[in-house]
Amino acid sequence: MGEVRAVDLEATGEGECREVRWGEACDDEDKGQRGQGFANGEGALYLLKWSDTEVNKTQVCSVAQLRSDIQDNSNSTRHLFVLHGLPVDYTVTLRELGDADASFLDAHAGRRSYRSLRRPKAGWAHYDYPELVCQSGFHESREHEVVAKDLIGDPPTYVTSRTGRSVIFCRASIWLSEKVHSELLSLLPSRFYSRVRMNAKRRSIVVLYLDRPVWERPESGVSRMRYEVYTPEKNSSITTISQLDLHDSLTAVGNEIPTLEEMLCGSLRDGCSSRQGLLELLEDLAINKWGNFFETLSLDSSVGSNETTALFLQTLNCLERNLDVSRRRHEITIREGGMGSAAR
Repeated sequence: MGEVRAVDLEATGEGECREVRWGEACDDEDKGQRGQGFANGEGALYLLKWSDTEVNKTQVCSVAQLRSDIQDNSNSTRHLFVLHGLPVDYTVTLRELGDADASFLDAHAGRRSYRSLRRPKAGWAHYDYPELVCQSGFHESREHEVVAKDLIGDPPTYVTSRTGRSVIFCRASIWLSEKVHSELLSLLPSRFYSRVRMNAKRRSIVVLYLDRPVWERPESGVSRMRYEVYTPEKNSSITTISQLDLHDSLTAVGNEIPTLEEMLCGSLRDGCSSRQGLLELLEDLAINKWGNFFETLSLDSSVGSNETTALFLQTLNCLERNLDVSRRRHEITIREGGMGSAAR
């Protein structure tokens, strides 16, 4: 396996970009600055490009840069725009250039199922998945933070223990569009439009819509859960720390549990070179997150029945939506396969 040399270009105050290694450890000050950027609607969008040996990440600093990046990568099958939240300026631009269905974005914002009355030619999928976190203070329910110029709030959070363990139910929605180059068609006489439209090069735009990472904001009191360490002395490769819970008890814990976003970036090199491959990868990662959730879930008996019931209902609704998406994707794959066989 080749060397992973992923690069993150983050905007500086002068509008330039500095180079940072993907996966490089960051301190609390860096996280605080990044979290403040998310709260201000900044730093919400980046472009991933990958090969068999590396993954490159480029921060998108403006709408003008976004338009340029779309034009430059329209012929590439190994690119993905990742958007945190739904900042108005980026969302409108991506919808315009990517021909995204408005009801698809509405479903993402409302955390509902996407049911279009028409059959979009674009590929799409959305999955709800759990991220395990710890809260520094106990809350029956955490209010959704409203971010300026953003169309979606924070994902719902449910407490699983009185020590601060919680689960955040996030949404990942992917839209894979193909759109005829309008620049080319605008230069053609109308009588040639329909004929050339069939043969014109198409612009491929792939966008993954994610929730803003709440744990990146120190003031939220939310941190990512870490793996439990049972015998740290037998495995020197595991970095252990002592974590203080709400009852002032010290527990030895290991590395942070990777998020779906981190797992995605680490998996792109493994043969993910097609639209279908991206859809399958996102589905597999969502299933993986649910597997981790059920393996580590241990409800504290001190958590009230109302909270437990709400957690179970949310879990059931998320899994039913995911199953519906997987079922419909399977039906589309069979239908398109049949059409391809008939054409041959």
